[in-house]
Amino acid sequence: MNPVHGCTRISSRMKNWHLHHAHRGIEILYIYKGQGEIMVENLTYPIRDHTLVWFQPYQLHRVTVPSAPSRTYIRTNLHLRSRLFGASFGGLSHPAAFFPQHA
Repeated sequence: MNPVHGCTRISSRMKNWHLHHAHRGIEILYIYKGQGEIMVENLTYPIRDHTLVWFQPYQLHRVTVPSAPSRTYIRTNLHLRSRLFGASFGGLSHPAAFFPQHA
């Protein structure tokens, strides 16, 4: 089975990006061009050109990129199927690793 679940490259202008979400697998996000912020575990980090971000499976995060006439947002997302990596990720492929009180 291919470990890559999906890979997308998006370029946009004049669109507000405000996505609060999580994934079943690992997400690697590379921002070629853009300004904004990422919130992970109630901490906020700036987004700027050439930012690389790694999200763990089931890790809730928000990506915010406000629009402006002269602002462009270009990014690539790579989604990996974490269950294919087995013990290498110490059980992170299962939601119980992040929500043990509900397991």
